[in-house]
Amino acid sequence: MLFVRFCLIFSYNIDLDGAEFTFVHYIQQMLSGKPLYLNPESYPFSAVIYTPLYLHLVYWTCKFCDIDYIYNIRGIYFLGRCISFFFVFIGIFFLDKFVQKKSRDPLARLAVACLFMIMLTGHAYVLRPDSAKIAFFIAFLFYHIEYFYYTNNKKHLAFSLLFAVLSISAKQDAIIYILLVQAVNIFVIKNTTALKVLLLFITTFTLLFLSFQLVFGNYCLVNLFPFNLQINTDFKDSYNLVVLIVNGVRIMPFYLFIIFNLVKYRNENSSPAKMLMITAIIAGLTSTFFLLRPGSYLNYTYEFVVLLLFCMVMILSERKFSKTTFRLGFLYILFFFFSNISIKNYFLYPPKEKIYTKDYKHYYLLRDELLPLLNNNEKIYCPHLDLTLFVPDKNVIYGQEYHLDRLIYTHLGLKSKSRLALNSSAHYDEYFVNGEVKYIIGFDNEEVKNLVSKTYPHYKLNRKIDRFLLYEYTR
Repeated sequence: MLFVRFCLIFSYNIDLDGAEFTFVHYIQQMLSGKPLYLNPESYPFSAVIYTPLYLHLVYWTCKFCDIDYIYNIRGIYFLGRCISFFFVFIGIFFLDKFVQKKSRDPLARLAVACLFMIMLTGHAYVLRPDSAKIAFFIAFLFYHIEYFYYTNNKKHLAFSLLFAVLSISAKQDAIIYILLVQAVNIFVIKNTTALKVLLLFITTFTLLFLSFQLVFGNYCLVNLFPFNLQINTDFKDSYNLVVLIVNGVRIMPFYLFIIFNLVKYRNENSSPAKMLMITAIIAGLTSTFFLLRPGSYLNYTYEFVVLLLFCMVMILSERKFSKTTFRLGFLYILFFFFSNISIKNYFLYPPKEKIYTKDYKHYYLLRDELLPLLNNNEKIYCPHLDLTLFVPDKNVIYGQEYHLDRLIYTHLGLKSKSRLALNSSAHYDEYFVNGEVKYIIGFDNEEVKNLVSKTYPHYKLNRKIDRFLLYEYTR
């Protein structure tokens, strides 16, 4: 599994998983000399909805390697993927530290590491902050359990707090599960120390976000919170329901196993197994709810997966099971592994890699065709963003978060209906009505044609450039 993902680091594919090109745009923005967090409510409407740690780590690595943000886009991908790959190992390291507390059996350790990788999606290995967030979350959970249930060493409390801060700094949704762990911990051990630690964490997190606002500018929290609040306006045809079902089928046996075993611990106080199982059950419901968010995918369940694995380690180390149970478990894990075929987690297609290499060169040919058209500050828009990675030095308009359903449709062909909960798109939409945006560029496919005809009626086809369609404002 790791070998395949290692090979994919070198891929010319500009989206291995999870709209990877979105994060390349963020890095290009910083490499061009602009701050990470711009005003998302004014041109160019660039909204960065992630906390800064991972993005700045990639940025500074690119700066150190002197990566050209226009002519060496592949270099950005390569470095970002390397960093994500590294964090997968960090996550495995801390997970293995926890396993070693219960078993020194090399086979058991290897099995847990493999199960962790099987339960990850491709999001963890690409230029995205998911692997950094989850690695730090595993480290937080490890030291949290060490402090409260084994050592009571203040050093472990400090490490727990440090890794919690790092996890949130990589991707802010980790805060939900970190606070959930703390809250359940109070319920299980029932002492004032747990309450004081929760208050310490809340205070630290509040100061963390205030420091983000001070360091990264006035628009930081506007980007991180209001522009993250997407709501589905119609679930009937939404792809989210499919993701919900797929996740339920893959996870439900684990989930039921945890619920069944919790009954055995119901009368135990100060039990790490009880704390983990209660937290996992609540986290399962929480992550399922978040799967209904527009743009969500199985990476929204990563914290739940980690909690499940910690629970499994605790249960299997403290109880004896029949050979039949282990055989059934093995068959289920095989099913889980083969279900990854449908989401293409660990597959390498050499013929397609040749196509991606060829396509990458075509993107720069597209740039050459567009440059004469954009020399007078004309604005250009790509509904699925990726093509405009190759003209970041021109007047590109972004704002895909205003109509996330359009991005999902043009990029993946998946239907959904969504909007921002707190922000109106009226000012942004006006740019396409009054001709402020002169060009729209997209792939020559039905999704782009349907989108432009239905939502951008003032734009007509100007020309076809290779496999791309260029539309021009003609009102």
